[in-house]
Amino acid sequence: MRRTSAALLGATVVVGMGIAVPVLAHAGTGVRPSAVTHRAAPQRPDLRFAPWEERRYRMRQEAVDGVLRGKIEPVRRGGGLVARMGRGGRADQYVELAREKTDKVFVILAEFGDERHPDYPDVDTEPDVPGPTVFDGPRHNRITKPDPAVDNSSVWQADYDRRHYDDLLFGSGENTMKSYFQKQSAGRYSIEGEVTDWVKVRYNEARYGRLCTADGACDGDHIGELIEDAVTAWIAREKAAGRTDAELTAKLATYDAQDPDDFDGDGDFAEPDGYLDRFQIVHAGDDRATGVLEQGEDAIWAHRAWAFAQLEGEAGPADNKRGGVRIGGTDLWVGGYTIMPENGGLTVFAHEYTHDLGLRDDYDPLDRSVDNAEAWNLLGSTGGHLSAAGGPLGVRAADIGAWGKLQLGWLDHRSVRAGEKHTVDLGPSEYRTTRPQALVVTLPDLETPTDLGAPAAGERQYFSGAGSAADTTMTRELDLTGAATARLTMKARYSLDTDLDFVSVEASTDGGGTWTALDGTVRGAAFGRDADGRPALTGTTADKENGDEWADLSVALDAQAGRRIQLRLRYRSLAGSSSSGFFGDEITVTKDGTTVLSDGAEQPSTWTLDGFVVEDSTGVEKTPQSYVAAYRAPVSYDRNLKNGAFNYGWSSTRPKWIENFSYQNGLLVTYDNTAEFCNCISARPGQGRNLNIDAHPRPLTNPAGALWDSGVQMYDATFSKFPAESLTLHLDGKAQRIAGGRAQPVFDDTEQYFYEGAPWGVKLPAVGVRIEIVRQEASTMTVRVS
Repeated sequence: MRRTSAALLGATVVVGMGIAVPVLAHAGTGVRPSAVTHRAAPQRPDLRFAPWEERRYRMRQEAVDGVLRGKIEPVRRGGGLVARMGRGGRADQYVELAREKTDKVFVILAEFGDERHPDYPDVDTEPDVPGPTVFDGPRHNRITKPDPAVDNSSVWQADYDRRHYDDLLFGSGENTMKSYFQKQSAGRYSIEGEVTDWVKVRYNEARYGRLCTADGACDGDHIGELIEDAVTAWIAREKAAGRTDAELTAKLATYDAQDPDDFDGDGDFAEPDGYLDRFQIVHAGDDRATGVLEQGEDAIWAHRAWAFAQLEGEAGPADNKRGGVRIGGTDLWVGGYTIMPENGGLTVFAHEYTHDLGLRDDYDPLDRSVDNAEAWNLLGSTGGHLSAAGGPLGVRAADIGAWGKLQLGWLDHRSVRAGEKHTVDLGPSEYRTTRPQALVVTLPDLETPTDLGAPAAGERQYFSGAGSAADTTMTRELDLTGAATARLTMKARYSLDTDLDFVSVEASTDGGGTWTALDGTVRGAAFGRDADGRPALTGTTADKENGDEWADLSVALDAQAGRRIQLRLRYRSLAGSSSSGFFGDEITVTKDGTTVLSDGAEQPSTWTLDGFVVEDSTGVEKTPQSYVAAYRAPVSYDRNLKNGAFNYGWSSTRPKWIENFSYQNGLLVTYDNTAEFCNCISARPGQGRNLNIDAHPRPLTNPAGALWDSGVQMYDATFSKFPAESLTLHLDGKAQRIAGGRAQPVFDDTEQYFYEGAPWGVKLPAVGVRIEIVRQEASTMTVRVS
């Protein structure tokens, strides 16, 4: 369920989490290098959305699902395709459905100084992590040249100057970020921008990249401070060259043309919001993920995040305070950013930039040792590091994938409902032709049992529901005539997005024509206020000290005494809400101290329920689901799947030596399951947000009976009229043959695609959908769905 997986991500990220294999043992190193798997500290996630970005992500997915099912009609606003998702406070809520423009990207190159910050002296804080051996800097162009006799996977060149990054990002060649996104979007989207010359920040890398101080306090890295120092150094150089704040403001203002969260609620995303639209910082030295020896645990992980998001409401542009870093004396701020290493190839830049566009990782953020996406998707474990045959890694990019393009509004697709019969001619997934890039089969909503928590008393309770963009009520008439005083009391339990989602107690004296929100108390504390200043509940009743979630709620009805009134509870949530809703029980109304209503939800309700329901401790969550099927043909960036996947086959003697192998062409079917928050298959095997279904699901083993890595397991995931190629790969220097599976031209969701001990498999809803390949050619395919 979505809330369960979201809670998993809120916990400490676990690295190297084992999977239960009842019969088969793992083959050890397999695809990934030992340098990456031996870490003492948790691996930092490479995507860290701010709270408002999380909501935007959920809103976009809800909008895409709504459009697929005909429940939402897209509209044009400010030159873009958007969806209206309901109201939030005083304003409508909109979300952008498609990026169809050219974005400007501002890039700062930053190398490190030699000064030590007092909290980060020259000590080895993580002895289990190799290094650090160097504490100065590093400056750029100081990465050690790999020994070609034992290392064919590391990216290296002698000079990483400004021109290198300008060509890599904005050049017109095939392996540039500009060309990549132009082709992924089928010409809808592109980038342009500027790369600065290298600037030097004050401190060495330990001050910014080390997760723990010398006294053991581990509060994470400090990239906000790195951005602050880099921006300060760049501004100083610009000022030394004679540029004024006004000139710099005018220059940087051209990089602020978007309002991605529509903070003013007008549905126009093509307007400034005070933050640079796309900001990248490249740091000198290698990335922490490579196991770099010189900087060790001081090295920085490549990632995408928001600088100083914790300062929301305190710092930022005058009308849009969401933290960030102010750029000198200008009126512009850096909020969202991506950070990459000096020797990063196309894939790490494209991978992090795709996060900036709003997509999550397709790999498991809890444990990268198991993965379902692998080389099929740019945001998979392997897809972000494809190589040309013979290495190095990261210079070739995988396709974003049909599901990702659907979320970005870049997929030409044919949509059908489960149970319908259609024959569909598909073009390649890679780009737009006269044929659709993918087939989307919408399924009946998935019904998932949900633990609602126990009632305060008895067996039943009132529940508001927990849907996005909800507005639900429970209403009844009360006869308070002849009374001088009256009061409503109840047991209340709720978990609401603070200051975004609300519950109010409201009264009407004109038969429901107008409503007044009433003040009251919860655990003796006064109600808060909603976005319009009206009394309302928000936040949570969960009491961490005593574990009690139920709270006493009390509302005086003295102002309504002496007449007949309508009384209601009203729950309102924004689009993209993660709230669990409101629960009420043991409702009592007294009139001059005499009880006139006692309702524990055990008897047939006397309330008019509009969205509210009576439940026991178990409910059912209904969520959209679908299959996305696309032909992965050997064209454009899918050519990189030919000898682009890799295996570390000499772990003892040459741990950084790779051999290449090919992923197979064919129909890749993805299960789109909105009940899941992430592809957290290590914690929930076979269940994820967007999992690729393996046409050959039985786990592959070596002669010793051990499982191959998931990067090998998924090489033959496509459905095809042709058998999969056989592979010969090495395991610690010993050649191992993997026999190719037979042709699998039919996907049938009632068949088995998950095996215990192999979490990259997929548990399907068995709706009865069948997709058969009728014809398969080099770049076109005909399928029959029934």
